[in-house]
Amino acid sequence: MDSDTDIYNVWAGLLCKIKPLINRKVINQLQSFNAKMNNISAFKEIGDILQNANLNNGMISAKEERMINEKLEEIKNGGAINENELEKIKDEKEKEKRRKEIGKLCYIHAIIKLFDNQLPEYKISHSNRNNHDFKPDNTIIQPLNSKYKDQKIKIYPHVRSKLPNTSKQNMMLSNINMFLEKHIVLFKKDEKKYKIVFHYLGDFFEGEMVDDKLSIAVSPICDYAEFECGCNEDGMVSTIKFNGITNKEEIKKRCVDTLEEAIKSGAHIIVFPELMGMPELEDDFRGILEKTQSDVLVFLPSYMKEGYNQGVIMYGSGKRDIIIQNKLHSFHYIKDKVNYMEDIKMGKELHIIMIERVGSIAETICVDYLMNDVRNMLCKLRTDIVINPSLSPGYNYFYEVYSSNGVNNLNSIWINTCSVFKSDTFNSHYNSGEISMLSICNEKSNQNTDKVYKRDEKCECREKEVCFFMYTIKV
Repeated sequence: MDSDTDIYNVWAGLLCKIKPLINRKVINQLQSFNAKMNNISAFKEIGDILQNANLNNGMISAKEERMINEKLEEIKNGGAINENELEKIKDEKEKEKRRKEIGKLCYIHAIIKLFDNQLPEYKISHSNRNNHDFKPDNTIIQPLNSKYKDQKIKIYPHVRSKLPNTSKQNMMLSNINMFLEKHIVLFKKDEKKYKIVFHYLGDFFEGEMVDDKLSIAVSPICDYAEFECGCNEDGMVSTIKFNGITNKEEIKKRCVDTLEEAIKSGAHIIVFPELMGMPELEDDFRGILEKTQSDVLVFLPSYMKEGYNQGVIMYGSGKRDIIIQNKLHSFHYIKDKVNYMEDIKMGKELHIIMIERVGSIAETICVDYLMNDVRNMLCKLRTDIVINPSLSPGYNYFYEVYSSNGVNNLNSIWINTCSVFKSDTFNSHYNSGEISMLSICNEKSNQNTDKVYKRDEKCECREKEVCFFMYTIKV
């Protein structure tokens, strides 16, 4: 008697099988490919098997698995080819070569379309975020295929927004995920450098968004915070370690006041810059979220903890309603006679937050966004919005990446701290005053930067209790 198999494991094997066949040329062909798959009997028979599996709790028999493979081979060997396309080719060798090319495309197209459109409906469950008795991993999405370790692939459910992705990006990446709407697949080699952790917050902003407009408040905090940092000479390079800020109480009050005012202003996401934080802020922020009963996603100012530059993402008033995103790369600053290397431990996890209607959101701390390996991975995961808090002596490098319509461009928001303007460490090298930037992918233009905020030179931060800019984007 045939044993039952999880249907996702069957398709994990098939996705692994087509992965080596996908390259830039194939992607270009697939984008213009228009096989009428619904008219192919082999395709219909596979669909019937999958529909039966849907009624059987997503289980499929070994016999049905063999039938799927046989039908896919039939498609690959000509079962999906319109002979009219080959009539004009007189040379038999050229005709056979073209037949094989079309067959391969039909085969890849069938696997991807069937996988994404005809698998069982998945339901992602998560705890009630108003319940404070959370387990630490209450938001974490587990792979849909439980035996992914054996097959070197993980399959996750995915939510997408209507935000654009550049066509250049899609064409350049040999990536199965660019064809999928309802799933994300990760291969073993994708996690060689970083472990990818998906979090699902459901319809977190339910009832909060008007006309699908997402409001994001970003705060540079202030320009006079005094950094606690130390330098150690190591040959030609000095290592610099940020230990925190001296005037903690004043900065904490500004952060709290800014959070309260941003919530009153209707912000859905609130972002603070890098290394302006402290552990004590977490309890203060929780108190505000509990008092206001607000469904807001807060990116707290990062701070040093146990050698890591630690970012905290808060999505509720419970003590475990947080996601920790450590900085992944050390900042190396070279200018004139100044040569500093940030002394931190490197993070090993990249967290992706999924929210219905909004899509997926990630945080990259400062220089992480400038690193190709991080941006390439975020593109591969079809990330919709990247939050990029920073403590940087200048925005030139960020502007180059944000404004270029390149192969790994992303919808991104950068927020710096005004404090860097009066930093003795950086001495305001190459800083022209820009403090925040929004970039939305634009297929028709080479200039993707939609909004840039410059610091007001006359700004009297000591007189200003709160400071934030508001971005609104259509999702």
